Amino acid sequence: MSNQNSKDAALKWAETQGFHLEMKVARIFENAGFETSLLTHYSDPDTNETREIDVVAMIQKKVEGLTIHIQFFIECKYNKDPWVIFTNRRIKPKPFEYFSHILNGNYHFYNWESQNTFQGRLIACILSKYDCDSIPKTFKVCKHLGFTLKEAHKGNKDAATTAIWQVQKSIFDFEKKNEYHLNQMIVEHENEYEKEYDSAPSKKLNLLIEIPFPLIIYQGPGQLFKAYLDSNDNLDIDEIDQCTIYQAKKPGDLAIGKPVILPIKVLKEDESSYEKIERFAILAGEDINALLSQEKAIMDMWKYENSKVFPKKDESQF
Repeated sequence: MSNQNSKDAALKWAETQGFHLEMKVARIFENAGFETSLLTHYSDPDTNETREIDVVAMIQKKVEGLTIHIQFFIECKYNKDPWVIFTNRRIKPKPFEYFSHILNGNYHFYNWESQNTFQGRLIACILSKYDCDSIPKTFKVCKHLGFTLKEAHKGNKDAATTAIWQVQKSIFDFEKKNEYHLNQMIVEHENEYEKEYDSAPSKKLNLLIEIPFPLIIYQGPGQLFKAYLDSNDNLDIDEIDQCTIYQAKKPGDLAIGKPVILPIKVLKEDESSYEKIERFAILAGEDINALLSQEKAIMDMWKYENSKVFPKKDESQF
């Protein structure tokens, strides 16, 4: 086989592996101001096997001793068959429900200190500066909302179900590990403080808080439909270009009736276009930066965490 034929064969093989869509999505988010990584590993909570999420896109900010990463965990799928989300028009999302997996169903932002995780306290403190109408669009649940998303003409292990499982499990594993590492950092700070308080009374916290959101990008000739009951209780479908699927935060649980859910956004892109992904990435970057611009709220949260670890210190030093 000649060198050119070998190159052509390798290119043809590479084009069938699905990596082109992942690489293109990563590039689009990079152009919108994100830092990206491909094939980030996570531990499957059901099997303990190491798996991969296609793309992680992140924007970060540092305020005093607090570094914040807000990121999308993105699963990319190319499919020829349509996907169908089964919806219920009577279900209306709460204004801040897109943050449910971080807030654990607690939307009392005036009492943000009551959140039981670092991520929850930070996000609740930031959201306390917003009302229902002013929350950035990226962080609102899409009006096409459902509990079941399926690839048509397939069995139980269809591409849509697989994508949901992957982002759900990656978010669950990531949040669990981040909270564990944060608590370990606090223990280390407390131990160091007890040893060195007399000689180093100006000790302050340095924390890294990472906040993930799930996203599925679906490209290909297959369409995205919503299925619903019309006014006569007959099943009907309409074509849409995005939706939100509700899953339980913990893999294996049912979302229905659960106070803590994981809203997963699904974005349908045309087969030969990337315009919708580009628009989403640009808006998402702007909206993340809007959240991170709430520096007073971020400082309030950081001071609160400092006061718990270093109770003897005068707050004026912060």
